[in-house]
Amino acid sequence: MPGQNIFSDVAPLSSEAHGDWSLQREGGYGFARQMSAAPLVLREMAAAAREFPVAFAREGGGVRLFAVLGLKKGENLFVRADGRWDGGYVPAGLRQYPFVIGRVKDSDRALLSIDQGYAGFNRKGEGEALFGENGEVSEFVAKARDFAEELAKSSALTERFCKTLADLDVLSPMRITLAGPDGEKREIDGLRTVDRDKLKALPGDKVKELLESNSMELIFLHLQSLGNLRSLASRIPKEQGSEALAFIDDRPSRYRSVKERRREQKAQRRRVMWEEGIQKREQFIADISDLLKLEDLNITALRKPERKIASELKALGWQISTYHEEGVRKVAIAQAEKQKITLRELAQRVEALIAERKAKRKSKHG
Repeated sequence: MPGQNIFSDVAPLSSEAHGDWSLQREGGYGFARQMSAAPLVLREMAAAAREFPVAFAREGGGVRLFAVLGLKKGENLFVRADGRWDGGYVPAGLRQYPFVIGRVKDSDRALLSIDQGYAGFNRKGEGEALFGENGEVSEFVAKARDFAEELAKSSALTERFCKTLADLDVLSPMRITLAGPDGEKREIDGLRTVDRDKLKALPGDKVKELLESNSMELIFLHLQSLGNLRSLASRIPKEQGSEALAFIDDRPSRYRSVKERRREQKAQRRRVMWEEGIQKREQFIADISDLLKLEDLNITALRKPERKIASELKALGWQISTYHEEGVRKVAIAQAEKQKITLRELAQRVEALIAERKAKRKSKHG
C-alpha cells in the first residue's frame, strides 16, 4: 500500500491524434475500484481529513500524501458496485482523471495529457467532444485543463511539504491491524504518519518554521484524520472485518478531538515562546557581562543591572518549573539552569563592585 496507478497509456492531447475523440463518463469512478489510496494535495487537506485517514507513503524516491481508501491492497471501500462514489468528498486526483498535466521529456514544458486507455474515450461522438470544428479544444477540455494546471501547482507545494517532514525525520511507519469477527487479524503496512514524540523533540527554530508556514496546522489535520480508520473499517462487509486499529512504531496511535488538537497547538506555541525567551536571556547575560567590564561604573550605574539580574533570577525560579510542565526540550531546560548559575555569579559580582565603590567613597571622605 499505497494503491495502483490508474494511468495506463498517457499521451499529450492534440487535435492531430484526438481531433475526433469524445469522452463519455459512464461508469463513474469504476476506474478507481482497486485504488486503496489516492494522492492528495495540500489545498484539499481539510476536506479530505474530515472523511479519510490521511497518511504518507514512500513512492518514486520521495514521500507523498495519500487518502487511505481501503484496508488491503486493491480495495477501495468508497466505490460502489455500479461505479458511483460512496462518500461526501472525492479526491481531486480522481476528479481530474483521465486528464493530467504531463512534462515534456528533457524540458520544463507542461502539456495537458490524457490516459488513452480510459474506457470512456470514443470516436462515436458519445459524450463531450475534446475538440471543436475549428481544431481548438472544447470548453469542456479547457475547464479540465484549468483544473489540471491548478492541481499540478498544488502538487509541487505538497511535494515540498512532504520533503520537509522527511528531512526533519518526524515520519514513522504506521501499521494498521484489522480484527475480524472470528478474531483473526491482518496487518496493513507501507504507510507513515507524523510521530508526536519526534515532533515534540524538534528544536524551537524548526517548530517555529512549521508554525509560520502553516505546516503545523496541516500536521494536526493529518493526525486528527487517523480517527477515520474506524469509520473506514466499518465499510468492510461484516464477514470480512469490523475493527481497525493503527499502531505507530508498535504503539497504539492517539486520536485527538478538535479541542485537544487546538490545545496541543497552543502548548506548542508556548514551548516555542519559552525557548525563544531562553535564547534572549543569553544576550541579556552577555550584555551585562560586557557592562561590568567597564571600570568607571559608579554605584548608581551598578544599581540598574543589579535590579535587572534580581528580576531575571526571580522569574527563572518559577519559569524552570513551567518548562518541565509544558514539555520544553531538556537541552533548553539545561541551558536555563546554567543561566541561573551565571546570573547568581553576576549578582555576586555586582554586589562586590558596589561594596568596593562604597568602601572607596568612605575612605575618600573619611
